[in-house]
Amino acid sequence: MRSVDPNFLPYLAGFDLDHLDAHDNPAYGIWADGRLAFFNQAWFEFARRNGADAGFRAHWTLGANLYDALPEVLREHYRKHYEAALASGEPWLHTYECSSPSIYRQFQQISYPLPERAGLLIVNALRTSQPHSAEPKTPDSHAYLNEHGLIQQCAYCRRVRRQAPGESWDWVPEWVSESPPNTSHGICPPCAGHHFA
Repeated sequence: MRSVDPNFLPYLAGFDLDHLDAHDNPAYGIWADGRLAFFNQAWFEFARRNGADAGFRAHWTLGANLYDALPEVLREHYRKHYEAALASGEPWLHTYECSSPSIYRQFQQISYPLPERAGLLIVNALRTSQPHSAEPKTPDSHAYLNEHGLIQQCAYCRRVRRQAPGESWDWVPEWVSESPPNTSHGICPPCAGHHFA
């Protein structure tokens, strides 16, 4: 069942909301400042399938700010592109990884600017879904702790930085399901070079 701010509804006039409701992947709308103004049922279904607790539904309601859901290291990246789409009136097409502990998943996001630069309709579609090819690592926290006692996880691909012996970024499925409390976020070199150069 969709949720929509009645004031946002006129800006969605050109879109088939029944189609968006039937969409298997999350579709949502934000006001220009990032506040949620619309989401389809798949918004909650995707969260539930990926381990979100009941608090997710209670917190992420209309009016919550989408930017608050993003790790700080990614927040300005998305804000910059969403604002550019609003300013230009051209959709922003973006491919991103959102893997589960056992499945590598790649999505394509299209952010459609709405009339009067009121906000964006953001539609996600699954492009790739397959078992991980990376060799999973056993979570030995000592090998991943940096000099500040933190574990650094890539906010984009969710691999974890191994400190010793030799730096590498490893796939640790258990820490995708639930990050340790001493986890900080950054961007690994491959993601930085490919997505943020």
